[in-house]
Amino acid sequence: MTSVLVLFHSVTGSTYRLAEAIAAGIDSVDDCQANLRRVPKIGGSEVIFGGNDMAEPRAQFEHVPVAKIEDLITHDALAIGTPVYFGAQSSALRYFLDQAGKYWMEGTLTGKPATAFAGAGSGAGREAALMSLWSTFAVFGLTIVPLGTRAQNVTPADQVTGTTPFGAATISGGNGKRPSDAELAAARIQGQALAEIMLKLKVD
Repeated sequence: MTSVLVLFHSVTGSTYRLAEAIAAGIDSVDDCQANLRRVPKIGGSEVIFGGNDMAEPRAQFEHVPVAKIEDLITHDALAIGTPVYFGAQSSALRYFLDQAGKYWMEGTLTGKPATAFAGAGSGAGREAALMSLWSTFAVFGLTIVPLGTRAQNVTPADQVTGTTPFGAATISGGNGKRPSDAELAAARIQGQALAEIMLKLKVD
């Protein structure tokens, strides 16, 4: 059984729900198991939401184990999700990944497949945030797996979605249920693609 780390930082729950869909896509592939982990909280993060108490939305994913930096090397592939903060990954996720300097120096993560996903309130900056994760992946030597055009058939042209070629995303402030069914479908496809590519790389 191969394992995939689905690591996410979420505050309102949107990125968490995408993470669940990514995990479902991974689990749909034989001999693959997704392990959900959440990024540890850092002090001062409440400032981003104007001091508002975010305990209620966080309660929906408090049962998910908190990630340890070692999780990056004990899994065969990585799916990493972030809320979009000013066109970049969140400070909490950045701080977590900054602790992996030893793995960068040793080249421990080189070649491991990785994919990115994001939740953006207004939709602005989501591709920039995903590409900020891609930059991190590249420096670590990870093999970047984009969503690409795989989700075209589940992304209706007459609906506004956060889906991008760089990775699944949601516009969490949009009308109706968010992430939308189309956004969740794209995330499942992305998770499945990551698992299939991971298996192929292991065989090769």
